Amino acid sequence: MYMKSDTHIMEVKFMSWKKFKYVYIGLFVVFMMSSIVSYYLNVDRQPLQKPNETGLSSVSLESFQITDDINVIMEKEYDLCVRYDLNCDKENIDLKDSERKRLNQLSLNDIKKIYPKEENWEVKRTETDQITIIKKEEGLCPVHSQIWHLGLDSSLNYVAVYYGPRETENLSGVYKVTDIPVSSLPIEYQNKIKNYSMEFYTMEELVAILDSLSEHL
Repeated sequence: MYMKSDTHIMEVKFMSWKKFKYVYIGLFVVFMMSSIVSYYLNVDRQPLQKPNETGLSSVSLESFQITDDINVIMEKEYDLCVRYDLNCDKENIDLKDSERKRLNQLSLNDIKKIYPKEENWEVKRTETDQITIIKKEEGLCPVHSQIWHLGLDSSLNYVAVYYGPRETENLSGVYKVTDIPVSSLPIEYQNKIKNYSMEFYTMEELVAILDSLSEHL
């Protein structure tokens, strides 16, 4: 009798589970999601600090001093080459022994006063045992200055020759304004010149194309 009753109870529980299992599952999912959200809301989240480029703490930077063991590199950087990501090779500047020695026992802030930002210098610690002093120059580096490309002059009427790769367009300085009217050229050449797409790596190539374009006058 009792066994029958127990069996009946089990059947009722099973039917109840079967009938409401999706409700139970839904409640369980809601409970888990609530727990996760509650956890993240209660975690003590400190504001993220922007790491410095060397990964060194601000304390170590403040206490840093130049010694004989620190490698000091001085180099030039050209703004157009950097702006257009021309991947220049680093141009090192010779640091005289006397100039190097006077940096010893100085902090980064002291060195920044010697090479101030206002005079286009940048001083940064690039490794734990190295600092780099960068002189920022205008225009193009010597290598990219020996490249030329064609474009329109300021009046938009004549073919002009500009320094540098074509990416710099008309910002790299004019080498020469020719007497060749753009309108005298075939449409194909007009479009190339307007888009700064004709680039030359030797003076011989440049002279040859200008002579060719002059034939359309």
